[in-house]
Parts: sequence; C-alpha cells; structure tokens
Amino acid sequence: MIERIVFYIGTLSAKAFLSELCADKALALRQQGIYYPDNLRAVIQSGKYDQGLLGILGTEAEAHVLPHHLRTVDDEARGLSPSPHILHLSGQMFYNSTDRLTRLQAACRSVFPQAKQCALLCFARQDLVLECWMCLLFQLYPQPTVACWLSQYRVVAPDYERCLRFLCDAFGHDAVYCAVPEPGVHVNQTYAGTLCEALGLTAAQIEELGVHSFSPKHDILLPREALAFASITNFERKPPATPGLLDRWSFQAHKFTPESGYIGSPHSLMGPKLRSEVLESFAGSNAVAAEMLGLPRLFSNSEPEPDWEPWTGLNADVAFKIAERLDTEFAQGLLEPFEKLPTRYQTRDQRIVHQALRDVLDTPSVTPLIHPRLEEPKLSVLTSTYNHAAYIAECIESVLAQQTNFPIQYIIADDGSDDGTQDIILDYAAKYPHIVPVFQKTRSYGSGNVRNLFDMARTEYVAICEGDDYYTDPAKLQTQVDFLEANPDCALCFHLTRVKYEGDPKRERIHPQLDIPPHEARPFYYFRLEDLLRKNIIQTNSVMYRWRFRNGLPDWFRTNLLPGDWYWHILHAEQGEIGFINKIMSVYRRHEKSLYYLVETDLMKLRAQTGLRELEVLDVLNKHFNRKYESTLLDLANSVFSDCVLYDNQRAEKEGSEPVLPKLCENYPEMAQHFLQSLKKASNVPK
Repeated sequence: MIERIVFYIGTLSAKAFLSELCADKALALRQQGIYYPDNLRAVIQSGKYDQGLLGILGTEAEAHVLPHHLRTVDDEARGLSPSPHILHLSGQMFYNSTDRLTRLQAACRSVFPQAKQCALLCFARQDLVLECWMCLLFQLYPQPTVACWLSQYRVVAPDYERCLRFLCDAFGHDAVYCAVPEPGVHVNQTYAGTLCEALGLTAAQIEELGVHSFSPKHDILLPREALAFASITNFERKPPATPGLLDRWSFQAHKFTPESGYIGSPHSLMGPKLRSEVLESFAGSNAVAAEMLGLPRLFSNSEPEPDWEPWTGLNADVAFKIAERLDTEFAQGLLEPFEKLPTRYQTRDQRIVHQALRDVLDTPSVTPLIHPRLEEPKLSVLTSTYNHAAYIAECIESVLAQQTNFPIQYIIADDGSDDGTQDIILDYAAKYPHIVPVFQKTRSYGSGNVRNLFDMARTEYVAICEGDDYYTDPAKLQTQVDFLEANPDCALCFHLTRVKYEGDPKRERIHPQLDIPPHEARPFYYFRLEDLLRKNIIQTNSVMYRWRFRNGLPDWFRTNLLPGDWYWHILHAEQGEIGFINKIMSVYRRHEKSLYYLVETDLMKLRAQTGLRELEVLDVLNKHFNRKYESTLLDLANSVFSDCVLYDNQRAEKEGSEPVLPKLCENYPEMAQHFLQSLKKASNVPK
C-alpha cells in the first residue's frame, strides 16, 4: 500500500540522475519499498517529455485519464513483492509548472488518500543549469538564444525563492526536502543523499543502495567543440525523440570527458560575462532562498575565465579528433544523412563534419572547402547570385582572369535560382578546383547567401563580386592586396567602378563621383568611418576587406539587413581607415531586375518599398555604436521619412498601396519623433 508519494522538483541534471538511479537500482529500491513506475522512467530516458503519465497534465484528457493512470500504478505496486509503500514521481520540472503540480497533487489524493505527500527540491547554480541543458540536448546554442531564455521565458533556470514558497504552502515546511550542492562535493552525492532522506531511508539503507557513488552518464558537461559537432549532425535543428540523435549521442558522451583521456576546450559554453549576468539576475531570489533554508548563501560564485573566447566554429583537425573517438557504427549512422545531402547544399560546418566522418570511416572525399592540391588561399572572392543565368558566366570569367602572386578561393553562393544559374556554376566548379559552390535549396532572399559566404570565408582578405557584376582589370585583386599590405592602418579599400546601364549605354557613369579637381588627383586617398556613415561611397564589387571575421561570424552579426553591403563596409571601417584607389577596375550593372534599379528611376517608390528595412539598418548601427553617431544616423533616417511622407501624400492612394508612414512610426518611434522635431525646427527658421 502506498503510504508516501515523493514529487521531484528540480533541474534536468538532477532529473537525469534520478532517472538513471531508479533504472539501475530499481530492484534494490523495491526491496526498500520504493516504487518508480516503469512508464515514467521510459518517458524520461527517451526524452519524450510530452508523453506518459505526467504528460497529460493540462490536456483535455486529464480529468479521466490521469486518475486511471494512477490507479494502474497502484495496481502494479500492489502486485509487486514486497509491496512498495513509497511512490516516486519525477516526470516534470515542476518549478515552472506549479499549476500542474497542484493538479497532480489533487489527483494523487483522490487515488491515494492515505499517502503522505512530500517534495524533493534539487538546487543547482543557474548558469550551470543552462550549460547542463545544452549538454543534455547535445546542442550548442548561440549566446543570444541563451540570453533570450533568461530575459523572456526563464524556461530553463529556476527561481528558487518562488519555488520554495510555493512548495512550503503546498506540502508544508516539514515535507519539503532540499538538496543544495556544497562547493567541492559531487552534485550526485547531494542529490542522492537528499533523495534517500525524502524517501525515508536510513543511513544503512543508503549505503546498501550505493547511491553516493552512483555517477550516471548524463551528469557530464561536454566540451563545446563536441557539442558543436553533435549539433551539426542534427539536421532537424531541434531535440529529437528516441531513437533520435539525443538518445544516440548520450552513449558517446563519456568519450569526451577528462577521465576518458580527451583534452577538450577549457572554456565554458556561455562565457564569464553571460554567466555573471545569469547569476546576477537571480541574486535577489537566491539570497532569499538561502535565508529560508538557514544558509549564509545558496551557491558559490562562478569560476573566473580570464582567457575565455566565444565559440567560432569547428576546424578540420578538431572535427577529425572528435569523429575518431566515436563508435564506428554510430559514426556510420551520422554519415548517412550527409551522404544524402549534396555538398553544394551544405554549410561550411557541415562540410567539415562530413569530411571528418568520411576520413575516419575511410570513404572517398567530399568537395572540400580548400582543395588538397591547392595552397592555403590568401584571399576569398565571394559571389552572391540569384537567377543570374544571363550574367554569371561573365562574372566568373572575370574572377578567373585575375593575375595574382598568391592563391585565391572563389566561393559562389546561389539563393535557389531556377533559371539554370546553378548548372553554370557547377560546370565551372568541375573545371576549377578553387571554386566552391554553396546553394540554397529554397530562396532565402539574400540572408542565406550572406551567412554561407561570410561563414566560409576564413582568409586574410575578402573581395566581393555580385553575380550580375564583373571585374575589368586583371590586376584588380593584386592591386588591392598590395595596397592593404602597404597600408596596415587600412581595414578596407575600394576603387572607382563603371556603372553600366543595360539598354541605355548613354547613361554610363563612374562611381563614386568625388568631384576632385584634376590638379589635386592622386593615385590613393583615405577616408574614415564618419565619411562612410554619411554616405555609402563604396560600390560592393570594388571593396576589399582585411577580413574581420576570419574566426567565423559573431552571434550579433546580422545577415538579413538591407542595404547589407553598407553594414559590412561600416563594420570593417570600425577597425581602421578606408583606402581609395583612384582607378576603374570593375563594372556595376544596372538592369531592371537588379535590387536598386529604382534608385535613379523612382527613388520615392523604392523608399516606400524598402524604407522600413533602411531604418532597421540605421537602428542596428546606432545600437552597435552605443549611439556615438546617432546624430548622423538620425539625419539619414529623416530622408527616409521625408520620401515616404511624399509617397503617401502623392501616390499611395493612386497606386493602391497602404500608407508607409504609420509602419515607420510604429516600428521606430524615436526616429519618427526626431523627424517631427526636425520639421518643426525647419518651419521656425525665418525666411
């Protein structure tokens, strides 16, 4: 007969411990009169948290299905010998689901009216909870995602003060057992001892169970490179259910611990800044919880990490080091989905993991990022293209015609073209090993291309040539590299570009038009960040960067901004001066399908179409520079508002379009307010 019901409330790390303890010690626990239902254990072990006995809480089936399940548990318990008198339930992390716990308590009272209910609360430092969460899901999340969990949802890290108060009200102070790990004590020992106390076991019974020395495979903080490798093999990009990736990886986790001889990254996943922010956000709650427990403090401080660096992605050597530790059968299973996905659709990291798995399993090579017969490139040329079948060959030929004394890598990203552009690219890639194609299966409207190109480029210098543009000077790349090497203070350089109007050659012009008198003309000039902020003077196919992102894109980088090229130029100009080479070396093609064709034919309409996106860039830059250049950026915002006001007044109704201004004001009220203030000032100026 069930006389006591223990409800588990705590972290994933502790829950994994309890699950494995009950699985490994099920018979021994039963000898002590403790029953842990098999269906609950199966639920936890499989990762299917939405199924099983506790998964029906909050559903329409709860009223009639939950009591039925509990009666089944009672019948199962009565049929065991010896008959257990303690029921242990730990299928949910109840600290964020107090309403569910209340309903489960009520259901248990109706089925087990004589049973005493108690709660087992397992504490863990909140920053470690988040890191364990990532390890349990085998997913290396970017820092903004972790910060979002905390600031918006707090779905992972617990508020212990709130939890303690609720439990004391729900169970009574004497029926709440708390496990608070002490510094230097293995967390499993703390959880195990408190669990046995909650279950009413004596010291001798605890010793007999051997729970103090029990160390399950789940209680592992994996090195971040192993998490990244596991994450890359998860094509669904979400925690899968049994028999999915999460379950299969759990049996490999022990291979990446110091005990196994693996020397991994010493850095935490989150880093000291985010970890400190996490703990600071819970400082008040933790202090009150410690006081309630009669403790001087709840947790020790997080460990310092003076040399911590953010994660920047795998390299081939590290990926191979991880792949060679995997079980052969497991590695073969990981390789299968990569083999089904053509290399041209794989990201940089997917290609690296794919190649590592092939090398370990001794299978033929994939198309690598750097061809083994080629030297390490000094420069990457990046081409983004979409439905450029009429132009892409001329673009590629112009890059192939470049004469340099250093090796280059040519990465061409296609955004899901359906006009034959991809076939042309593949034909060239088959002939020239330094061409690396990477394709989107479906159109991403530029953002996928940008991420693929920028993440794959790990060279010292980067040049860009859009798929409908082309280089005209075979010495262009050599000239720009020579300039940057001779001018180490320059973070980027650009040159004159010929603007070619398709179907209207008379309109051809040179960009930028700097109005430099002939007697002051020089081969080189220098500009600063402030010049670029006032106006984008750099045509994309003329730029060369001293590449800022050689270690990969940071979490804060935005790939979906418009105009994106101005954003890229500014981020590099933040690092140094801007060099200008007074020579025409490329062609920028204007045609009806080009993104900014309307700039010169109908600017007002273009602003109506893209004004919101332009304000987004200004807002992103303003925040990036902590408002240092706010005055300049707000003046640029004024021009967007001005054109959109004119469009709304003169053309929106005639063209059957929604007014643009309300959307701009709703999304960027500070900019709108500045625009209105500027209008007032202008109206007060004496004529």
